[in-house]
Amino acid sequence: MAYPSDLVRTKDWGSEVLTDADLEGQLDVIINWVMACMDASTGHDHSATANKSQKIDTTGIADGAVELAKIGSDLVRADYGLSQHTDESLQIDPSDTNPCIELTDGGVRVKVDDSTIERAAGGLQVKDAGIGAAKLQDVFGAWDTSTYAIDTIYQASTDGFVTVWADNEDGGGALIGQTDAATPPTNETVAGGSSSNATTNDKKRTGLCMPVKKDDYWKITQYGLTAPQVNWIPLGS
Repeated sequence: MAYPSDLVRTKDWGSEVLTDADLEGQLDVIINWVMACMDASTGHDHSATANKSQKIDTTGIADGAVELAKIGSDLVRADYGLSQHTDESLQIDPSDTNPCIELTDGGVRVKVDDSTIERAAGGLQVKDAGIGAAKLQDVFGAWDTSTYAIDTIYQASTDGFVTVWADNEDGGGALIGQTDAATPPTNETVAGGSSSNATTNDKKRTGLCMPVKKDDYWKITQYGLTAPQVNWIPLGS
């Protein structure tokens, strides 16, 4: 019988003479069965089925016996992400073809833009060349030109900038910007003023621009100016 069926002889002798053909025939049965068992594609494995060896448990494999190169790319799939299986283990996710964390032939790694970020002993870090101008786009949010007023305390929900401008047709006047972690803020960080000797309206205008940290408080105070316009632009959304 052919492998993987049981190996059995195909002739029973009685009192007859053992001929050369009979002997070779039975030897061929054995040889063919063993060769089929050893076939690289369809032969012996450890599937624990009939005429195939039992499965190898962890005690049958020495530590370090299976090298990574022997595992093959069919098991460790590069360029795919990871997802959680129903048994809460991690599995390869072939639908994620642009992952931030991926399995590779070298293990698990974090993918980074290596033009600006590099892996270091302590984790990820920005390269010495820094982040170029091409990456620093659209960092400002939308202008808000209607919410804010003079002599009012505000708390910044993001980093951002306060800009103020004002007229004084009579000449002379000042703006003061205050910001810090206290409420009311007391740290005067910027000021602007118009000259009382100015002769034209465009020279009587004044303004300021003040950076504000997220969660800090800020306030604009004015002296002798007409209807200052207070604007806010956030860093980010």
